[in-house]
Amino acid sequence: MKTVVHVYDYLHPHKGGPPQVILNIARAQQARGLKVRLISIDIDEHEVQEFIKSELLVPAQLFALKPKGIRPVFSRAIIRQALQGADAVHLHSIWPSPNLYVAHYCLQYKIPYILSIHGHLRPEALAIKAFKKTLGLRLGFRAMLDGASLFHALNDSEAQDIKNFGLKAPIKVIPNGVRGELFQDEEARSTIEKAIPTLAHHDYLLFLSRIHPPKGATRLAQAFVRLSDRFPNLHLVVAGSDFGGIEEIKAVIDQANLSQNVHFPGFLSGQLKNSALKHALAFCLPSDHEGFSVAVLESLAWGTATVISTACHFNEMQQAQAGWIHDLSVDSLYESLLNVLSDSNNRQETAQKGREWTLKHFDWKQIELQYNEMYESLASFGEPR
Repeated sequence: MKTVVHVYDYLHPHKGGPPQVILNIARAQQARGLKVRLISIDIDEHEVQEFIKSELLVPAQLFALKPKGIRPVFSRAIIRQALQGADAVHLHSIWPSPNLYVAHYCLQYKIPYILSIHGHLRPEALAIKAFKKTLGLRLGFRAMLDGASLFHALNDSEAQDIKNFGLKAPIKVIPNGVRGELFQDEEARSTIEKAIPTLAHHDYLLFLSRIHPPKGATRLAQAFVRLSDRFPNLHLVVAGSDFGGIEEIKAVIDQANLSQNVHFPGFLSGQLKNSALKHALAFCLPSDHEGFSVAVLESLAWGTATVISTACHFNEMQQAQAGWIHDLSVDSLYESLLNVLSDSNNRQETAQKGREWTLKHFDWKQIELQYNEMYESLASFGEPR
């Protein structure tokens, strides 16, 4: 039985899309009879273990690294144990320090590893904490990148970023996906209205992501203020865990005296998240940079009007006439949302087209076949061990 080890710093569901994607991959690998191991910092937390248990077919071997700051000293034995007999390792993202430590051992013991970039080689992403990243590359992260057996990119733009960075390993482009069977049952609007009673009888726009400045929620708040002049009964739901962006959004809303129309329910999951997505008048992700948002696919799969920025790098959606794309300005975002709100027939037709297109092209059953091909391309999967 082949063994695959997945590595990411945090697998808590509140950390956004990557934990869900990682477990989707792991679930598909278990269905093929592969043995899965998971390494993270928070994997011994109860919520994380319950999340993993709910997503996988059978229990996986779990390895928790020591707290931040002392991992290099105290995690060597854990990493060695996790990699014992592994046929391949999948490092998800570049900058989490656990990935660097694991890559070091992979290179030492000649274990091939796949590296998923998750948008972190884009110029705008590299510009964030640029000095720290430049130093990190010199201290080991460049060697980690150069040592990868294969790179996984979420889209063609990300693949080009890998090439532009001077990396030579093969690149496999595989987008994120959704499990189509989860988007078939009707989700009652009453579920989100119980959580936010003032939404009853009101249309609302939905932002669903980490509330972090680069996600663009402040820009959405500014556009919402302008829209409220024409649509005074419109509400805005800003859902997600706060990563330092919520106060700036509240300042914009408070200055416009619209706090009664804007809601911050925190992190949404399960039926509550599905209800919020299904019944939003429009979902909006005006991000400054994005790899391949799972929330965007979920919005489309529910048949909700979907408005995203050019920095989400999902031009296929516009080409399929399945949603709206705006540039990184408040004016452009406002015009896109005004278009959505002003033409209900076009909104409904586009949203339905988006649902059909997403379930046809991004169902996880198709995506997992591409992952299977990627892993099979590694020499270690063709050799007895």
